[in-house]
Amino acid sequence: MKRTGAVLFVALLAMACRPAGPEPEAPRPVSARERAPAPALPPIPPAAGPLRLDLVYPPEGAAVTARDSTFVFGSTGTGEARLWINGAPVAVAPNGAFLGFLPVPADG
Repeated sequence: MKRTGAVLFVALLAMACRPAGPEPEAPRPVSARERAPAPALPPIPPAAGPLRLDLVYPPEGAAVTARDSTFVFGSTGTGEARLWINGAPVAVAPNGAFLGFLPVPADG
């Protein structure tokens, strides 16, 4: 009788410790499409036009508030250009676009 009482106690204890509510659903299988990585950006199309420097930012004559560095961006008209601004090399994309992060000279 003592053993039956102990078994009943353990069974009640196990039922009391289980979470309330419905059983959680088993995870569903994931399809290959859902597992596939996000597509990459398309490649930058090359531009091989004439050299034409177009500075978009900062506009001519603009006062730029900066402490130790700033940026400039624009395009060169060709992805074959090589660009330096104040002696610092700036990468040119295949389509001629550029974005340069440049130090501000101590004298502003």
